[in-house]
Amino acid sequence: MKKVIQIIIVLYGGYVFAQEDVSTTNVSFHSASISLISGFGSGEANGGAINADVSISKGKHLFSLQGMTGSEVDLLAPSDEFSQLNAFYGREVSLSKSIKFDWHAGAGYFRYVKNAGNSLSEEFSTLGIPVMSKLRFLIGGKFSVGLQFQVNFNTENILYNGGIVFQFNMKSKHDNTP
Repeated sequence: MKKVIQIIIVLYGGYVFAQEDVSTTNVSFHSASISLISGFGSGEANGGAINADVSISKGKHLFSLQGMTGSEVDLLAPSDEFSQLNAFYGREVSLSKSIKFDWHAGAGYFRYVKNAGNSLSEEFSTLGIPVMSKLRFLIGGKFSVGLQFQVNFNTENILYNGGIVFQFNMKSKHDNTP
């Protein structure tokens, strides 16, 4: 159900901004990124994770929506798992013509399931305060690859995540198109 809600939010957000006249609102689609190669760590478990986010911009301000899920990789025992849905505010800083640094902070929903085996599991859901950064290297005009780091502060289980991010940038500062 959460994946359906995430897909609806992403598609609906694209529809809403497709109907806006960018010249009057100054709001535009900024980027979409995915991290398929990442790992997470917490006080209780370590494992693999995937995440995706979409961002819009208004001037220098970025507004992003991100979904992330992950699980321990343990073939012989039950695996702990988590998911989160986050809304971010952030900024992009140009370190050079081809190197960008993004920082984001926000709030979101955090869910963690601790599986103890024999059908015993404990589930926590809480509000989280995620902080994320990306160090990206532009490859061509609209594509970048880099490193993404994130921490989710919450009352149940502080989660750290890091990995390789692939990002499609809608409009590069190097574009000569209006």
